[in-house]
Amino acid sequence: MNRIIVALSVVIALLALTEYGVQRAREHDRTQRSLLRPLMNPAAEVVPERVRTIRIHRGGNPQVWTYQKQGNHWRFPGHFNAYVRTDRIDFLLRSMLQTQGTLVGTQVENLSRYGLTDDRAVSVTLLDARNVPLIEVQVGSGVTGAASNEAYVRKSSVDSVLYWHANPLHALDGGNPPMIDPLVLPQALARSSMSSIRFNSGPSGSVTLLRRVEVAANTNDPKALLAQRSDPTIVWLATANGREDTCLNTNVSAYSSFLTRLRFHRVHDPSKGGYGFVDGRRLEIVDDDGTTDMLDVGGAASKQTVYLRNGSAGMVFSVHRSSADLLFPKAEYLFDPLPEPSPYDRN
Repeated sequence: MNRIIVALSVVIALLALTEYGVQRAREHDRTQRSLLRPLMNPAAEVVPERVRTIRIHRGGNPQVWTYQKQGNHWRFPGHFNAYVRTDRIDFLLRSMLQTQGTLVGTQVENLSRYGLTDDRAVSVTLLDARNVPLIEVQVGSGVTGAASNEAYVRKSSVDSVLYWHANPLHALDGGNPPMIDPLVLPQALARSSMSSIRFNSGPSGSVTLLRRVEVAANTNDPKALLAQRSDPTIVWLATANGREDTCLNTNVSAYSSFLTRLRFHRVHDPSKGGYGFVDGRRLEIVDDDGTTDMLDVGGAASKQTVYLRNGSAGMVFSVHRSSADLLFPKAEYLFDPLPEPSPYDRN
């Protein structure tokens, strides 16, 4: 009888130990799954500033998009060194290097559930100035769909799947290649406020000079002088047909807004000739710092487009003819109320 009691006690003790071990394992698993973790060990000091090249490869597509940081600007060498949208690059790097996630599991067999199979995942590789890979990450499906702000990811060298609290794929637009800056005046080369524009060889009757001046306050009125210092009165003057006159500020604002948001149709090889820029139409845009950007309008690129060169960016584009014509404002577009809808809003 005593032996039976001892045996039962041993069995009960073993069961208790087993249950304790199972509970400890479950608790450890819950802790591991709830623990926030980065993709890289912080000691490795992989920060956005170290990244000089980004390679992106969509699963099932043989094409690899390569972006390079040249000086202070991100460019895409494979597309005539086009400028890349800084805001999208910044988001991509922050979402990978400055965000954390939680563990989904290790040695996951059903990767298709997370969009992490080779034919579906998007591979992102970050390289340093010596072209040495810093990290390679596979980005899978959004947690709740493509629009989700969270995604499943895994490092290519690790079999763990992470629930990532950001979605790096939101940096990629629908372009081929994605993230290209579509503006004739790239955001990366943003200038200070425009102070003047000289228009050379514009159409007959168009403006030849547009310049901004400050209206002097009444020196006998201290309040007016104080107001002038905090909020100077700005007037735009335009020269047309040899005569200078005051513009409507709203019209100048509409024109400058059109200028800064003007998009190109295509990018062309700047090293080639035959674009018709010799003795062509030109804009010389000067900002408050004295920096000058030159836009040259060339010959026909197609029935609907003409060539346009941004000298500061070293880029040649094609833009729609109507947009190129609007670069040289008619006098009435600056002196008289604009028609509705405004010609600058139609382009």
